[in-house]
Amino acid sequence: NWNYHQENLAPGPATFIIGQLGGIGNNYQITVEIHPGRNLLDVDLPGGKIQITVIDEATGEPIPGMLVAARESVARGNPKFGFTDNEGISKLEFLESGRWEIAAGKSVMPVFGGAEKYGSVMTTVDFIEGEILEITLNLSAGASFKTRVVGTDGQPVPGASVFYLDEHGQPLSQLSVKSTNSKGVHQLDG
Repeated sequence: NWNYHQENLAPGPATFIIGQLGGIGNNYQITVEIHPGRNLLDVDLPGGKIQITVIDEATGEPIPGMLVAARESVARGNPKFGFTDNEGISKLEFLESGRWEIAAGKSVMPVFGGAEKYGSVMTTVDFIEGEILEITLNLSAGASFKTRVVGTDGQPVPGASVFYLDEHGQPLSQLSVKSTNSKGVHQLDG
C-alpha cells in the first residue's frame, strides 16, 4: 500500500506514474480528472509481467544493455521500456490484458541509443493480465538508413521531423522522432 498526498493541484486532467523508483519498465500510467476540493485516487496495479530475453542471432549469446520496449497495439500513452541486464533479460511489469507490441533494438527509441551493430526486431503478443510471459527476441546485424529531406525548391530542410515506422505504418514510439541536421539529413545506424 502506497499513500501520497498532493495539494493545490489545478483542476483538469492529470497523469500519474505509479511504480518502483528506478524501474523504467516497472511503472503504471493513469490519467484522471482533478476536481476542485479533495480528490481520492485508488489504483489497483495490473499484475502482468513480460520477461524479454534478447539474443545475438549469429552467436546465440545474450545481449546486455539492449533497449526493449512494449506498447499496447492501441497505444495509450508512452511505451514501457527498459534495458537488458548482463544475461540479456529485461522485465516489464504492471501490464494490462491486451495485444502488445514488443520490440528490441536501437530504432525502437533512437534517443536512448543501443548496441549499434544490431538491427531491431518487433513481435506482437496477446497478453492476459496476471500472466508472466517469457519472450526471446533474436537480433541480427543491423543496417544503416540515411534520410535526406528537401523542400519543394530542392533545398535541404534542417530540423525536419523524421519518424521511424513499423510494418503497419505506425511510429515505433513517440520518442522515435528525430530531426534532420543543417543539411537536411538524419542517419539511423543499427
